[in-house]
Amino acid sequence: MVETLQYKFAGTDGLVDLSGCDVVADFLPSVFQNWPYERVQTQSNASETLFKIEKSPSHFTLSSPIFDTKQHLEDPLNITCSLVAQLAWARLRHDPEMLCFHGAAIEVNGALVLLPNKRRAGKSTLTACLADLGYKVFTDDYLPIEIDENGVIYGHANGAAPRLRLPLPEEFSPELTGRLNAVSGLSNRQYLYLNPPGSLLADHGERLPVSTIVMLEREPGGGMALTQAKPAEVLRRVILQNFSRHMNPARILGIIDHLVQSTRGLDLRYESAEAAAAFLSKELNEAHCFDASSAYGTKPDLAQQELCEEEHALAFNPDQKYVQLKDVVEKDYQTDCFVASKRGARIHHMDQMARAIWNLLREPAKLDDIVEVFQSAFPEMSEDDLHRDISQTLEMFAKEGLLDHAN
Repeated sequence: MVETLQYKFAGTDGLVDLSGCDVVADFLPSVFQNWPYERVQTQSNASETLFKIEKSPSHFTLSSPIFDTKQHLEDPLNITCSLVAQLAWARLRHDPEMLCFHGAAIEVNGALVLLPNKRRAGKSTLTACLADLGYKVFTDDYLPIEIDENGVIYGHANGAAPRLRLPLPEEFSPELTGRLNAVSGLSNRQYLYLNPPGSLLADHGERLPVSTIVMLEREPGGGMALTQAKPAEVLRRVILQNFSRHMNPARILGIIDHLVQSTRGLDLRYESAEAAAAFLSKELNEAHCFDASSAYGTKPDLAQQELCEEEHALAFNPDQKYVQLKDVVEKDYQTDCFVASKRGARIHHMDQMARAIWNLLREPAKLDDIVEVFQSAFPEMSEDDLHRDISQTLEMFAKEGLLDHAN
């Protein structure tokens, strides 16, 4: 008979079922080092299960009756890695007022520095190097964030151990490699979990305000440079690395815009993570201590709190006049424009043409009206091309719940 192995993780409202997967259960203390969990001794019914991991002769399967996920992986440590990521969804379900940021976060001078995820940019490696220098790690992958009643945006640690991709970079110094090996934990051919001292891994639920967002660009042979980032690019990157299923896009855009406007945005171009950590450490420590109450100021108007159940996607009719939907949130960053509606499904980053069309829709207009305006402004463009491009843009606006019929 298979022994029942069910666990309840702090910050979630269901169970993780590992029955028949003793090897995964044995990994939990090393992977969830500062994320409290407990084994549930009495067998619960299936409706309380958030995630279930099952073992077959060839692989492990992670599934969920609540979330749309099903993964098949051969290695037990890889399936445990996936469980960490999936529990990020469970935390949002437990507290739908939170967003979840995909990236790393470290503490510097009593506030958080975020490193948004970008494929192969080296956020986890850089985080490990910063931890080696004595910086506390809040996460190297997923960070729940919230905005409090005073408008301050906080990041919450999850308590999962940091993880490195193997092999370790060849350019690491022997000294750094030795120190990382000294705190190494579980590993397989792909990943190595670290066991940093308790003081360097934040406890689950520990929170600090966000002060800085550093966007990473790893360029072999590109040297080292830290420059001010364009706010629009920071907003775009953070939008791409945010996820939530319980909050409307208009509110998400309002929170992220408030975050970008209230914090320092930097671009870090680097080649070696070890050198970049030392360089970034010096630059960040020379910055003034962060005063969250002063930086964030008043809490912004975040539009409607809940997702709108009313469908507002329209079938585009070229002979119909349209106007901007009243509850659309728009954030103008001079060269960039971002819009979202509580009735839509996403946040939109508009190019110059889409932005011009959007601005014209402040007043009722139909396709031919807008084509005429563009023809006057750009006489060198063919009418057929303008008609096609503008029609496609209006159709997208209508489909995404950004427009209303004009009387």
